[in-house]
Amino acid sequence: MNEVVGGQNAYASADVNNFLRGLLEREIIDELSHYDLVTVFTRLDETSIIVKNALMDYFRRLGIELSDLRFEGIDTTPEYRERLFWLRTGKTSPEEVLRMETMKKRG
Repeated sequence: MNEVVGGQNAYASADVNNFLRGLLEREIIDELSHYDLVTVFTRLDETSIIVKNALMDYFRRLGIELSDLRFEGIDTTPEYRERLFWLRTGKTSPEEVLRMETMKKRG
């Protein structure tokens, strides 16, 4: 309570929720910055577990149990989304994806 109420002057439920949401977003971004987007995209379940484990200490410090955290997808630009789709299928190598993109630009 000291960290939330004392440090943030968060007295209403909405203020506490905003503090926790900001904490969650900041820590998720910090943890995801250690990985490239292709790895995160192709291993959502594994990435969810890694991020959850990294965040548990922050929430435990606030007296909150983080019971589950799962990424359902990643939003990105349409061009990059198409590239990730081809990589995720496992049938296309990164080199092949770059070749396809190069051919599209030329053609």
